[in-house]
Amino acid sequence: MTEPQDASPPHATDDSRTGIASLAKKEAGDFQIEDRVGAILRLGVRASSVCLAVGLLLSILTGYDSASVWLMTAGLMMLMATPVARVAVSVVGYAAGRDWTFFILTSIVLLELGAGIVAALVFHRRL
Repeated sequence: MTEPQDASPPHATDDSRTGIASLAKKEAGDFQIEDRVGAILRLGVRASSVCLAVGLLLSILTGYDSASVWLMTAGLMMLMATPVARVAVSVVGYAAGRDWTFFILTSIVLLELGAGIVAALVFHRRL
């Protein structure tokens, strides 16, 4: 009698396990990026909300003094900077994870955001 043989090829389990392990590793890296991006977004929105609320309260209580205007301006600037920070954190995360396709794409988005900011600052003075 012959002994029962394993139905799978000799190295099939090793290859499939390696593929699953690399896929799980990549998904874990994606979750880390998503967690960092979520933290940046929450922090930016909370900080800007506090500045806007305090600035608005000061402007109601004391009129438009320099502190209330400064706080409201800082709140708006933080709110506008939050998406830029999100893209910057994504660029760093994709570079660390060696996901070059998304690194290049998010780098292009970051460059476009930067160009838009520079253009707004330059052309604002000419209008």
